Amino acid sequence: TKKERKYVVFASNNIIQGIIMNSMKLRVCLTDVCNFKCIYCHPSGEGCSSQNEVLSDEELYNILNELALLGIESFRLTGGEPMLRKNFFKTVEKIKNIPNIKKITMVTNGSIISEKNIEDIVKLNLKSITVSLDTLDKEQFKNIVKVDCLEKVINSICILKKNGIKTKINMVVTKDNEEQIYPLIIFAIKNNIDIKLLDLFERDSEYWKNEFVTMDKIVEVLNFICDIKYTQKQDEGFGIPEDVFEVNDTKIVIKNSSKGTCYCQYCYNCNLYPCQTGIVSFVLTHDGLLKLCTLNQEKVVDAKRLLYPDKYESAIADIKELFRIYNNSQFQESVL
Repeated sequence: TKKERKYVVFASNNIIQGIIMNSMKLRVCLTDVCNFKCIYCHPSGEGCSSQNEVLSDEELYNILNELALLGIESFRLTGGEPMLRKNFFKTVEKIKNIPNIKKITMVTNGSIISEKNIEDIVKLNLKSITVSLDTLDKEQFKNIVKVDCLEKVINSICILKKNGIKTKINMVVTKDNEEQIYPLIIFAIKNNIDIKLLDLFERDSEYWKNEFVTMDKIVEVLNFICDIKYTQKQDEGFGIPEDVFEVNDTKIVIKNSSKGTCYCQYCYNCNLYPCQTGIVSFVLTHDGLLKLCTLNQEKVVDAKRLLYPDKYESAIADIKELFRIYNNSQFQESVL
């Protein structure tokens, strides 16, 4: 049983010696549960569904501690809906104590944030919180996420801003909500909230074929109306270049996955390329799988092996291979 398990957590200097990392971040899926059923979302936000148990706090902490020792420098808390994890605040407080972590952020659907728990959220001292919001139209919101709570999500954004938390919005653009792009941009500018528009890029599904919207027209309009514009990569300087437009100190970021890839042949040989993930970070699933990508299941390491002395060294070797792919990668334009 879990109570009978004894974990060995160590990092041998001989094992990790010589590993030199670029600054790396890890998406940490705190749970596979979500109270929304967004029509474009991959199950659990992890690329595949699983019946495996969620990592316990002890398992999660020890795995994250080991990955931090190996070079991971920032965590992005996600899910599912991360705030649905049992003992969410206790879990995050423990994660905050891991040495060498420079930044912790979170992505949420915003439905659980309220005046009742905002003080606890503030105490977490997260670098930023990103709220997923695809429309300001109540009925359309309900159709997309299958839950009628648009007002609650908007109120959550206002609560975060009011309490001094760096707040961002993510919008996945489809034909269904295309007309909401500019209302959402105006909402973001009025509230001084950075907004990122993400393309729907899966290629193989019927939903994508019916709903995909090119980002080119949006970029054309923003080029015309914005004075400040430039290109950025992710915070760590790695990833598909994103177009950035500024209005009154508010950033409007365009993520166009069709531009290219970062993992080169690893991506080019995948039948899902180009995809919506815009791969720039590792992913730790709710049940302890470490991935380079949420969709491709080939390069996956069972990080729970780090917890057992007889499996530790082989797990380190496999993780080093993932890190090697990451560190040897650079952006290349699409070959399609």
